[in-house]
Amino acid sequence: MDLNKLLERINYVGSIDEVSLELLNELCISIVSSIPYETLDNFGGKQQQFGLQIIYDKIVNDHRGGNCIDLNIILHWMLSKIGFNVEMCISYGIDKKSNSFIENSPHMCLLVTFDDGQRWLTDVGFGGMGFVFPLKMNQLAVEQYQPNGIYRIRRYDDDIFFAEKKRQTQLDLHGSVISSRRFSTNRADSEWNILYGFSTKAMQLEDIRNIYLLPGREHAFTSVNCVAILQDTHHRRFLTGSTFIKKQYIDPMTIQVVHLRQLDKNELNKILQSEFGIVLNFELRPRSELTWIAG
Repeated sequence: MDLNKLLERINYVGSIDEVSLELLNELCISIVSSIPYETLDNFGGKQQQFGLQIIYDKIVNDHRGGNCIDLNIILHWMLSKIGFNVEMCISYGIDKKSNSFIENSPHMCLLVTFDDGQRWLTDVGFGGMGFVFPLKMNQLAVEQYQPNGIYRIRRYDDDIFFAEKKRQTQLDLHGSVISSRRFSTNRADSEWNILYGFSTKAMQLEDIRNIYLLPGREHAFTSVNCVAILQDTHHRRFLTGSTFIKKQYIDPMTIQVVHLRQLDKNELNKILQSEFGIVLNFELRPRSELTWIAG
């Protein structure tokens, strides 16, 4: 595996000589704007596989994207090669009624620690719905502003925390408000959506592999629809099923749909190539229903 090829894949041309928060920020935004979060294999009869070399080949050599675990594993490898102190941690969706982990919906995030003791929650695999820059762990329950939203981290237990996003106003093509039900909501504060809960306990690649290949794990990627998502500091574009959507951040608290188009079978592959740089070698079979439009 070649670090320079991966840096080229994410269109990063700066220096990597000095480990810093600024470099970490640049690498994160480069990944989410260049490598799609996507679940296309699950809707084309492709067998689920796992391994660092497999993930690298898919993302770098095949110019594909990946799911949450794929993207964060490749970031972990990149950061480790550069010289960051980075750990893999498990995270889960939250049941909004009980505030407990949903065990059959695992996620993965990273914790980066600098020499000054500051720790940063880092995640490039939340499918366009999460933060684009790392969140500071040393400021619990403090609002952290980013171009695509306002976030905070709260403690749940000794080594368990919540990552949360302040509820945004979302507008349709005509400027009318639309609602989102994608995330669970805190009982005490309806202004905040829980993205996920996560443990600060470090895990090894083998631990992640065992979770990734659990029976029924594929359900986490097939319960809604096939997706491909890219985002930057101003826009988010995604394919969900056979619908292509572009959104624009008006400000951290307001996001608007600026383009929405239903695609036929021939258009589907053209959009995947032109908007996401993906050329499939299999027939994609999306579900017909629209999902995530308000996400």
